[in-house]
Amino acid sequence: MLHKKNRVLSAIVLFSYAIFSLPLYAQTTPLTSPAAQDGYNAVTGKKKCCPPPGKLASFLGDIGSDVLNLNLNLFDWDTLKLIATFFPFFVGTRMIDEKVQNCFYDRQHHKNINQPPAWVHDAAQYSIGIPIVLLGSYALFEKNFEKAQAGRMLLLGLPFVIWGKTLLKKINMRACYRPWNEQFSRKKRCFGGLPSGHMSEAMYTAVLFGSRFGPKYGVPLGFLAAFLGVAFLVCNRHYASQLVAGAGLGTIYAVAANKVIDKNICDRWSAGMECDENGTPLFSLCCRF
Repeated sequence: MLHKKNRVLSAIVLFSYAIFSLPLYAQTTPLTSPAAQDGYNAVTGKKKCCPPPGKLASFLGDIGSDVLNLNLNLFDWDTLKLIATFFPFFVGTRMIDEKVQNCFYDRQHHKNINQPPAWVHDAAQYSIGIPIVLLGSYALFEKNFEKAQAGRMLLLGLPFVIWGKTLLKKINMRACYRPWNEQFSRKKRCFGGLPSGHMSEAMYTAVLFGSRFGPKYGVPLGFLAAFLGVAFLVCNRHYASQLVAGAGLGTIYAVAANKVIDKNICDRWSAGMECDENGTPLFSLCCRF
């Protein structure tokens, strides 16, 4: 059932991205002159070597290259630095996981204790969907190129965050045990707790937008991630160490996605120089919208 929910969520994210983005690339923009429309250089009047790619082909090609760059960016020094940063916190919280959970679970009577109202857990579980929808809509409705790219990479990177945490959850070791919970068996432990998938999605969103656009985005998204983490901890959904692992996974993907956005912003502008038939140098500066 868990894997089915992950596949459904991934499909929703990809479908939303297609709905938000395809209209932008489906539009056709007339060229500057009939000669240019026929494949001739508008400045020199010479036949171009190859016609410009269609909007849809460019869109699909951009998805492939951005997905490739996103995952390649995971294998660099910044990722190792982030792992080195989060690992001590993971080990430290792992050492106190059981002590912390004893505040919210009575092992003798197999009962949850000191629990918040049920709506707190439900609110934390579904609240992450709100910023994903709102910020993901930037891919279509935001005129600022950088924000549109951030919304695009939010939707494009989320499926890989989900698949990444799903792959890690298949590992069966002690750190992957779910916390004791009265809804689970008293004798048999449940796996699938490492890392926290909701925390990884929340941190991916918070770091992606917070690092690019400052406290205006980072503070509220950071508070949302903190609320989610505290709620899952006190409701015996995850150990503290599993929340730290989820935050680390989301941060790593967010840093990788930011590098793709930086590349796309740089590729948006291009400059060139050529000579006309009389040998006069011509300079060009292009901006891709």
